[in-house]
Amino acid sequence: MKKRFILPSYEYLHEWFTYDENTGLLTWNKKKASNTKVGGKAGCSMEPWGHVVVRIDGVIYLAHRIIWKMMLNEEPPDEIDHKDTNPRNNKWDNLRASDHYTNNHNRTIPTNNTSGIKGVCWCKRNGLWRARVVNNWKEVHLGYFATKEEAGEARRKYCEETRGEFVREGNDAIRSKEN
Repeated sequence: MKKRFILPSYEYLHEWFTYDENTGLLTWNKKKASNTKVGGKAGCSMEPWGHVVVRIDGVIYLAHRIIWKMMLNEEPPDEIDHKDTNPRNNKWDNLRASDHYTNNHNRTIPTNNTSGIKGVCWCKRNGLWRARVVNNWKEVHLGYFATKEEAGEARRKYCEETRGEFVREGNDAIRSKEN
């Protein structure tokens, strides 16, 4: 489990920041240093993950965790999921409580995927497309199929039944030809 710093108080955060839940932006209420200005955007993108981070009193915090506390006046859960998988999109309706396991259900298709469909790969041994999913930290084999589309459909159905709102399947799990 990642070490999480306890955030400053709800009042302290509101003293320093304004949050616009429609744009997802945190802005400064006070001038912090020479590189900040009142009304200016707070935070910067942290690569390679792309989450927005903000430094408060020498400690770096993830902006979406600050936002959670500013909106609900409670410490954020272990993980906060960005529904659209864009870590820079901190609009309130894009954030939801999660844990590491369910947050991983909402991942985009891996860049090393060669089939173009999440959880589907070519099996040389039998000349068929294989569908699989990891559930409760264990691989679940969903079968072999004549086409990758059939394999993808089997995986999609399984995920819809088992993952609820955290499922990221369908068009989002199929890499477009342009990418």
